[in-house]
Amino acid sequence: MNVNIGAKLEPLTRMANGFLPYVSFGADYATNTSTVSGTHTFFTSRIGAGFGVEMGAGYLSFDLDSGNVQKDVRDIGVQATYQFSF
Repeated sequence: MNVNIGAKLEPLTRMANGFLPYVSFGADYATNTSTVSGTHTFFTSRIGAGFGVEMGAGYLSFDLDSGNVQKDVRDIGVQATYQFSF
C-alpha cells in the first residue's frame, strides 16, 4: 500500500526568458510485504524541481525528483517531455 500527498509551487508569471520553474514537496507512506523479510512500513519525504517553456508549437518540460521507494532505498527520477499541439 502506498499513500502520497504533496504540493507543487510555481510563480504566477513566467521568467523574462520564458521559463516557468517549480519546486515540489511531498510525503509518502508505504508498506512492503515479503515472504523473506516480512513487512516494512515507513514514511519518507519527496522533493522535486523542474521547469517548462513554450517551444515552437509545443511545450518542453524537464523534471527531477527524489524520494525513497523502500526503507533505506532512495530513487532519483529524471524526465524530459515535449507536448506538441496542433
